[in-house]
Amino acid sequence: MPISWIKSLIGASKFSQIESNVAATELELTADQLARLNEASAPTPGFSALLTSRNTRRMVHGGHAVSGWDDQSKAT
Repeated sequence: MPISWIKSLIGASKFSQIESNVAATELELTADQLARLNEASAPTPGFSALLTSRNTRRMVHGGHAVSGWDDQSKAT
């Protein structure tokens, strides 16, 4: 694969950026750092979140709980 394709795939325009990106794969974050990053980058629930709500799933499936959807699929 030509280097120009690799640069495009990982968003680098200079070889030094590729080296930096590869070096970043060795970075280890603490559990607290990961939790803070996950919280900061969590998407805000919008319209599509309503489509997977417990009540919507039960309505689509005729009032029946469907296993395998996650722990929210348990009948309440």
